[in-house]
Amino acid sequence: MTSPFTEDVVEYWFYFLSEQDCPTLSNVLAMVHSLSENYIWYDECFCLIEKDVPVRHFYGKVHYGSCDKDEEFVVFLLMQISKTYPNVVVKTCDYDGEFLLIWAAEALPYWLTPENAINRVFIFNGSVCLIPRRKDVRKQVSDWPKKLHSLQEALDLIRRYPQLCLAPIDVRQAIDSQLSGYPEKVRQDWHSVYCMLPVKLASLLKLREQAIAPAVRAFCCRDYLSMKCFKNPRFPPANLVRRKVRFTKMLYAMLALDNFEPPPRSDWKLPSCNDATFKAYNIGMRVTIGFELLCAQARDAEFVGVNKLSSESSLWQRFLTDLKNRGYFKNEIVGSAGYCRLLEAAKEFFKNVTQNDDKPSDAVSVVRLLEKLEFAENANVEAATVQDNDSGEEDNDEWLNVKYEDLNEMFKQQTTSFEPFVPNEFRRKVSKFIEQESSSIAGVCPSEKSRGLNITKEVFERSMRRMIDLAEEDDDDDDEAASDSDSMQEYDTESTDSDEHRMLATNAASTWSKELLSYMAEMDRELLNTTVGESFIRDENRGTQDAERKNNDEENIDLENDSFQPVNVDKTLVSNMLQSYRTQGGETGPAATLLMSLHIRPPDEPRAQVSDDEESEERLLNSIS
Repeated sequence: MTSPFTEDVVEYWFYFLSEQDCPTLSNVLAMVHSLSENYIWYDECFCLIEKDVPVRHFYGKVHYGSCDKDEEFVVFLLMQISKTYPNVVVKTCDYDGEFLLIWAAEALPYWLTPENAINRVFIFNGSVCLIPRRKDVRKQVSDWPKKLHSLQEALDLIRRYPQLCLAPIDVRQAIDSQLSGYPEKVRQDWHSVYCMLPVKLASLLKLREQAIAPAVRAFCCRDYLSMKCFKNPRFPPANLVRRKVRFTKMLYAMLALDNFEPPPRSDWKLPSCNDATFKAYNIGMRVTIGFELLCAQARDAEFVGVNKLSSESSLWQRFLTDLKNRGYFKNEIVGSAGYCRLLEAAKEFFKNVTQNDDKPSDAVSVVRLLEKLEFAENANVEAATVQDNDSGEEDNDEWLNVKYEDLNEMFKQQTTSFEPFVPNEFRRKVSKFIEQESSSIAGVCPSEKSRGLNITKEVFERSMRRMIDLAEEDDDDDDEAASDSDSMQEYDTESTDSDEHRMLATNAASTWSKELLSYMAEMDRELLNTTVGESFIRDENRGTQDAERKNNDEENIDLENDSFQPVNVDKTLVSNMLQSYRTQGGETGPAATLLMSLHIRPPDEPRAQVSDDEESEERLLNSIS
């Protein structure tokens, strides 16, 4: 079951609070089978094996690939199992770690971090547990550990104080909302369409509907070399039958929207696009090609015929007994067609969930699929039998065409907790964001000696002014600076190290500030001949506030202007943001991304509220205080 795509794998562990009333592996597998009998997994199905290290527990993992709904369904199964067996505590995580906390990110307590969340998050009795800190339960429990040192310590706290270990109500509600609708949600995700298929494939899909998933993945992941299988097709387009095939919406979208034309060497001939049967032939061709690719992979597998189910296996016998006790066979007579079909499905499920870790899941699935295809090939299947129960209309696929209004509604639902766009609030958040981002230098760790240093904004500004004043004094009077430098020799040679460091720092700051002012002056000269300044909004109320100071600055003499007006930074910021969002037409772009990162909802109708009308924009800008 090892998968190379570890970032798309969800893992889970079943621990037991006591040795009494522990469910057996066959009990859990039978329950999972009853809940997921008709579920179509994107890649791997729910599996479970028993382990003894470090303590007795059950372990499993599912590679869900691109289908996040498989991960949701796994959590739903874990919730149901823990609710049925109160002695079971479940832990689950994926590539991102405690992904349950990500689902409830907006409701997490402030003190919780990825570092201290280890051994704190579990599923118990159908609810999420979040083991609290000692200071939060100090009044109720005196011996609560300050830090969780081991998994066993966490399990012991859940066993002794189950109510105290429950996650806050907001966290549980956020996770429950993610799982709301199951198991009915599984049926809502189905999409059934009619396909023209070879009889062998129609028989196989009637026996095992879940086989459609690996066929779709094989079709969508095809390459030039894999398409060589059409030299000797296993399923030629002859003796086709009309068969209703069930997909998930994700699988159907992958298959139907893939840009594909029949290869030249293929015998598939599609009718005209306007023909009523075009869709059935087109989808059927793609499904058949997917199975052709699977069979080609299976022929190259080195372990064909492995992992045969032993009917004498004690675990299989216990599993079969649990299925009978749950009424799985639905009063079917032993040996009847219905009984055999259910028995084959149970065998396939059992082999999937108990497979060993050293067998690649994709290859094992291909081998089993090939065995089923051989069964369909040797069976005497009539077209009429295949088409049994294939009545009724197929599902409408209009959901593939997403409208702007629907997308906008989905966007609103995701941003209901965001604040509306208010110029003053946007300005405040941007200022706060910049202050936070500039509070430290990325990649530079402070030394041990500097941990006690705390420089405020006022101290920093005062220091910068002193540095600039020193540079200006050096420029104005070099002789005086030289005299001051000579006078430094009058000081006692045994001055303290702090005085020497202060002198060095002052000289370095003076040199640095001179270079800075030189660069700034050069930039001003270059920008003077451009139109950059015209894009700024000027502050008319402070038109002549800095005129006198500018006139006394010889280095900026080119910038002297009696009518100089300083830039209104706030209005310029908001104006640029509105113009950027207007050019996006309400679609995704830099402006919308920035607003979303600040938890600000962009204007609902950018073409109306943020139009080219100058009066509309002027009202927004004038609202800035």
